[in-house]
Amino acid sequence: ARFNAGLALQACAMNKPAEAQYKLALKINPGHAPSLSNLGEIYFKGGNESVAKKYWTQAVTANAKIVAARNNLAWLDIRDIRDGNASLASLEKQIKGNLSSALAVDNDNVEAYTLYGLLYMQGAEKNKSRLTLAKLLLEKGEEINADYAPLHNAKGLLLLKQDNVPKALISF
Repeated sequence: ARFNAGLALQACAMNKPAEAQYKLALKINPGHAPSLSNLGEIYFKGGNESVAKKYWTQAVTANAKIVAARNNLAWLDIRDIRDGNASLASLEKQIKGNLSSALAVDNDNVEAYTLYGLLYMQGAEKNKSRLTLAKLLLEKGEEINADYAPLHNAKGLLLLKQDNVPKALISF
């Protein structure tokens, strides 16, 4: 009940009361992965990425099947690679593990396909076949939900890497 109250409050952008409800849920069950994952989202939106990452990691430890936390951790790692704060070699296995686990639980998770596509765009300068894999993953995501806006952004980035600016602009 505490988790559901937090979920309803969070859906109404009432993050402080939602946070309080999730923390009450964690007092009842310290390993409640959905509460941990949603606390991570609240802290991330509040600008505290380190605490968000801590909660998402705890959520995955508490329940390996928690899809949202895995996607969020993968996104942070992909961003770190893109921004030059980490190397592809150091994080690729970890990212693939998170995304593959998310897809094992929810095979229709368009966010995971989009993130996988973004991952394969990294390092494409040295290995062009990565762009082919990215394209296949984004196409699979599009089959599931063609209206998912981040997918169109990722597709635009892929088209830019393929030097197809007019189609990239359409995708954006």
